[in-house]
Amino acid sequence: MSSPDIRRRNLVRGAAWAAPVVVAASAAPAAAASVCEPIVQTYPPGTYSLTLPPDITTVTFTMAGGVGGRPAYGGSGATCSGTIELASGGATLQLVVGEAGSSGSQTGSPGGAGYGRGGSSDGVGGSGGGGSAILLGGIPVVVTGGGGGGGVVTAGGTSPTVGVGGDGGTPNGGDGGASIRSTATAPGGRGAIGGTGGAGGATGTPTGGPGNPGGNHGTGANGGGNGGNGRSALIPGFPAQSGGGGGGYAGGGSGAGASCCSPQVGAGAGGGGGSSYVGGAPGASLSASPLAATNRGQGFVTISYPCR
Repeated sequence: MSSPDIRRRNLVRGAAWAAPVVVAASAAPAAAASVCEPIVQTYPPGTYSLTLPPDITTVTFTMAGGVGGRPAYGGSGATCSGTIELASGGATLQLVVGEAGSSGSQTGSPGGAGYGRGGSSDGVGGSGGGGSAILLGGIPVVVTGGGGGGGVVTAGGTSPTVGVGGDGGTPNGGDGGASIRSTATAPGGRGAIGGTGGAGGATGTPTGGPGNPGGNHGTGANGGGNGGNGRSALIPGFPAQSGGGGGGYAGGGSGAGASCCSPQVGAGAGGGGGSSYVGGAPGASLSASPLAATNRGQGFVTISYPCR
């Protein structure tokens, strides 16, 4: 009996924070050598370079941006699935996979890295999630935005409302929710719209400050737009920070901060979500399902293509 015919494909991966998961078919008997399963690779947060085999011009994908920080209050990352048709085989795709935002702490938390970094929080508000992207020649083919970080209110006072972070873009980012404690009201950050960063939340009342705006496309990490950094509720000695904006094609604005009353109480609002992009790129046409804001964890990118 003849020996098994094992077919190999070489995958080139760039610098990464963690190795992708690669699933391939095991060797088939010679009589069935013409049948094999697709190559499937799932990439966790990080940056990668994937060179396709010379005869591959079609890949399918599923991807998501990172959720905003602060459990139960961070905005969901945007998700998308579809097919990319490439003009020629052997193309090299760049993959940027977004991190989830972090839960706030007394010392603050950085935003999730990605295609557009999430906005940070210098207090107990959540930081924004990072966007995810597939690029060809450095130009985005598809981008899924990260969620905005959740807001926070201080102890004491009455009528607490905690503003949730805005969802990653479908395609525009969702607006963050307002946070309220007693009469202190902090408006949420605005979601990014297309390639324009979202505005920071309007100035909190009766005492407070506005949120910080998100960055436009092309001004942030890896070529995306960064989320706006969180804003203090202006209470000395208590880091009641608003949620940071989500990163993405453009970044969401952070929530505002507000304080009032005696004894003093405060509120920090939720950050806006980062925007998404599904327009394709030169040499790469895109057919995609409708965007949805459903990811409640780390961002990811899964790529698959036929084994021939």
